[in-house]
Amino acid sequence: MKLKIWDKKTTYKAPYGDVYTPERIFQEFPQAEDDVTVLTMRSENVFGAIEFMADLKYTHKDIDQNLSDEEFVAALQYKKDNPPPPSNDLTPVTQSQVQLLGQLLNELNLNILEMGNT
Repeated sequence: MKLKIWDKKTTYKAPYGDVYTPERIFQEFPQAEDDVTVLTMRSENVFGAIEFMADLKYTHKDIDQNLSDEEFVAALQYKKDNPPPPSNDLTPVTQSQVQLLGQLLNELNLNILEMGNT
């Protein structure tokens, strides 16, 4: 899917066929009037999501916040297109979290068994 800055003039369709005119977008997403609006495009005229630059910059602090809007969207597109490879390594924190979860599940199972025996 391709990210695109909305020009606040173009009409698009939602994946389920509804037509989104600029007026409808402004009505349903009032923030679109004041903020740069970024569409996740499924095809040429169909969008899959509407997001706002302020939210994207807050969420993706690993991208240079001083980039222009166009540069930021390009960097975000690159990040989405090139995710880091998955890691099978468990950090010590993750290992302890897994152990704790296992203990909690065991306790829960014991409590459920005890409830069934009463």
